[in-house]
Amino acid sequence: MKYISKKLFLIPLLSLLIAAMAYPQLPEQIPIHFDFSGTPDNYSGKLFIFVTPALSLLLTAMAELMPKADPKKESYEKFPKAYQMIHVLTNLLLLGTNMLIIAISLGYDIDAGTFVMMAVGILFIIIVNYMPKFKQSFFCGIKTPWALADEENWYKTHRMSGRLWMIGGFVFLIVPFLNDALMPIVLGLNFIVLILLPYLYSYWIFRKKFK
Repeated sequence: MKYISKKLFLIPLLSLLIAAMAYPQLPEQIPIHFDFSGTPDNYSGKLFIFVTPALSLLLTAMAELMPKADPKKESYEKFPKAYQMIHVLTNLLLLGTNMLIIAISLGYDIDAGTFVMMAVGILFIIIVNYMPKFKQSFFCGIKTPWALADEENWYKTHRMSGRLWMIGGFVFLIVPFLNDALMPIVLGLNFIVLILLPYLYSYWIFRKKFK
């Protein structure tokens, strides 16, 4: 079974083409990291512009290989569209990030912090529409040991997490408009809640069912 469409490889290839076209015009040092205010705080040689396309290509190849190594590989046949959409969105985020670096390197005045937060927020909001469709697997979804062991736990964990991530997505959208002191606090708390709460909820379902 093919788990992803070959067309998905067009996104990393497009990213590679854009990087190759921009490379001659790039300065010798390009920004690769930004602080919360969107100011570059780390640089690398311009060859780094090919790292993101390479990563995108690698992740796309892995998207086809990982289900074959998954002990629950039969589950992927139950949510093919949702599985593929996750990798489409991931590749688009990487493509957008690389284009952002190119644009800033060429002197365009773009707020990197706002761009990234908006992109991540939109990504989360779109993903939540697919989360309830995820089936038990080791390479997709919220893989708590209790959810992997119990199909009901998996479903409830992803249904709750979908609602939680929707809220988290909107938090990402408002983060760029906060002051510099509040921004890292809200962003850090948002990440902690989005990661920790689904695990706690999954464990709570387990304890409730088997107490």
